[in-house]
Amino acid sequence: MKEEKISCLCITNNRVDFLKRSIDCFKNQTHKSRELLIFYTKDDIETKKYSKSIQSNRVILTNNTESNGYFIDSAKRSVSFFELFDSEEVTIQFKDEMYLVVCDGSIKKTKNKSKATHFKLRKHEGRVGFQLNDSQYIQIEDNLKSIKISSKINFYSFTKTFSDSIVFANDLDELSSVHPLDQWKKTVIKKSKSNIFFVELDTNLNLSLGYKRNLSVSFSSGNYVCIWDDDDEYDINRLYNQFNFLKFTKKSACSLSSLIIYDELDQRRYLSSERAGGWEGTILCKKDEMGSFASLNRKEDTPVLDYLKRTGKLSVMEDPELYKYCIHRNNISGEDHFAKLLKNSEAL
Repeated sequence: MKEEKISCLCITNNRVDFLKRSIDCFKNQTHKSRELLIFYTKDDIETKKYSKSIQSNRVILTNNTESNGYFIDSAKRSVSFFELFDSEEVTIQFKDEMYLVVCDGSIKKTKNKSKATHFKLRKHEGRVGFQLNDSQYIQIEDNLKSIKISSKINFYSFTKTFSDSIVFANDLDELSSVHPLDQWKKTVIKKSKSNIFFVELDTNLNLSLGYKRNLSVSFSSGNYVCIWDDDDEYDINRLYNQFNFLKFTKKSACSLSSLIIYDELDQRRYLSSERAGGWEGTILCKKDEMGSFASLNRKEDTPVLDYLKRTGKLSVMEDPELYKYCIHRNNISGEDHFAKLLKNSEAL
């Protein structure tokens, strides 16, 4: 029986030394039908130079359109409304830069962002609702003529209610433009028999890591996709074992309950703590059933894992040696994150 193709998705930025190691791990995989898509931006000169030095396919994606849609934190991070997720925590900010506050059953506005009420965004067939707690919701009439507390969820057409009146805000500082995934123009620079593809993003847009991941999924040709971070290491049987476990359990996705953490500074190995839903970076999933990444630069993969767990599509595998999470102090996450990771891990 012919093997299913797995697309390994790598987002990189000026880390060629790490990338070389990641590519070697890909080349050594025992699952034969696979491809590696490496996405980088046009200002990443080192990656571009390296792409010309090895046998690979080279592609340029161009997007000259303007930023699209609604906002999370209008002053700092713009994002297409379509990329907001069910259960994502948001605050509601009006165009006059006032925030919505619900306190003791009354509804007010405030300029103090720290006092803004946090809601859970609920999505249903292109419409949205706002959940205050287990039994209360916010009801918003068109044109904001009335905002009140309700015991029933009301779903609204965002194009009608929020087109000029409301933005969604959170506490993140990243600036990120977002565009429809189908508006990128593909130009092939070099064709090769290699299963490695370097994809240059020719744009001045400041794109989040999550958006780049979604873009890489949309341009992949495999029926399955796998996160393939540029700075981690992978056992030669990672794809083979995870894919076969996924098939054995008759699920659409597979993650690892634990992994090996390697501190490159101290050159020590640790066994991570176990996570009931697995570790986000270890996901291997059927492409058309994985949902979407959040347009964030950190924790962008959490909504994918949450979605797979909530819909019963996820199988969690115990094989930590398949994935080595490398701490090198240039990771996206900070020192506090690593300290917590190591505290909850077992030294080997």
